[in-house]
This record gives sequence, structure tokens and C-alpha cells, in this order.
Amino acid sequence: MTVTIPLQTDLLSLPLSPEQLDTINEQLRNESPQGILTWAVTHLPNLYQTTAFGLTGLAATDMLAKITTSPPPLIFIDTLYHFKETLDLANEVQRRYQSTMHVYRPEGTDTVEDFERIHGQKLWETDEPRYDYLVKVEPARRAYRELNVQAVITGRRATQGADRANLQPIEVDATGCVGDWHSTIKSGSGDAGERAGRWAGKEKTECGLHQDYFKLKLLAMKKQREEELRLKDESRPDTEALPSSTIVSTN
Repeated sequence: MTVTIPLQTDLLSLPLSPEQLDTINEQLRNESPQGILTWAVTHLPNLYQTTAFGLTGLAATDMLAKITTSPPPLIFIDTLYHFKETLDLANEVQRRYQSTMHVYRPEGTDTVEDFERIHGQKLWETDEPRYDYLVKVEPARRAYRELNVQAVITGRRATQGADRANLQPIEVDATGCVGDWHSTIKSGSGDAGERAGRWAGKEKTECGLHQDYFKLKLLAMKKQREEELRLKDESRPDTEALPSSTIVSTN
């Protein structure tokens, strides 16, 4: 079967078939980052850039500003737990590049205090999958739905290794990683890779954005229901004391 790559002025109709995806990736595999980004802004409809303002994301933003006078709008997932420096950098990027930036936070919250009043403190320690879903996955999905996003540029690269080693230039449903202050430590001189320091001491290599959305949602809803039932039980008045029982055991 022959798959025809559209002419330079054509926008693709999404989603792509597996055959189209394979052919396009073969075409882009040896392209420069600028070449891949040029292809993306030319062919992908409703294109956005998701970024947490890491090195690759910043480089992509700069390249896009030089490739086109109308670069894709930015989507920034503010987990509420970013380093202050990250938030300052987001403002600087918006000022320097005059970028349109859409900021999404955990649903129903604007501050850490809002989030912890609803979900408790240090949720990342007690229920990490639920935390990932609430602060990263759900806001990202909400952004995609409300903005009608059909394609996103992320900062993930195969050269970052681990779960990213087999990344293709174009993939289905891939989103960018978000670095919170509590899951990031300063890497040492012997630490390998630019992502050293992320989830130190854990086997985890990806944030919840790259996990199964529906599985994370189900887990989060289950945990929330369990917590609601626990609080409901605790709010009930003490029941009348039951008579003591005699336990008979046989040896």
C-alpha cells in the first residue's frame, strides 16, 4: 500500500492511520528539530505546545518563534507545586515571545491551600497515582477538550533515554512531563542524564501524563469514593457498645 504525504500547503485530517504515521515518521526521522517543527506547523491542525519550561521546551519555543510569525499557543499545566523559578520563567517566556499561554490548574483550585483543603497534604506521598491524575492528567485533558487541541508539541526526546528511548517524531496521544518541587532534587556530578534528580530513589521515570488516562481516572475516583465513605463513617455518632463476646478456641 502506498501512502501519499500531503503537499506542503495541506493540513492533515486527524487522526492519522497507522500507515500514514509510519510513513511520516520515516520521512521525519532524520530531520533536524527545526525541520520537524516546520513540518508540524505546516501540516497539523489546532496545534499547541505543551511545556513546563524545561530545556527542550524552551528550545522548541525559540525555534517556533523563528519559523513562523504565528507560533502555536502554549499550554502550561500549573500543578500548584512548581518551583517559583519555573513560574518566573513562564512569565519571562510569555513576555519575551509575546506568546499566547493557556494556564490550567487542578480542577476547582487556584492555590496550594485550596488543593490541600480538598485532598489533604502531601498527597504525592500517600497516593501518587491519584496525585498525578488530579494535578497533571485531568488539567491536561481539560485543556485539550476546551481548546479543541488536535496536536501538541512536547519536550520529550528519545535521547533522554529510559521510557523515552523509542520515541518517534510523531506519536498518538503523547504529552509533556511536569516537574514539581517535591519530586525533583538537585542531581549530583555522578548522576547520568539531563533528567537526573526526577523521582530520585524511585523506579518511576514518567509523570502521570504518560500513563493510561482511563486507568488513572478510575483509580482516582475509587480513592476519592473511599475517602468520602471514611469521612462519612467518622462523622457518625458512636453506636451503642456491643456486649462483650466470648472467644472459644480449640487447640
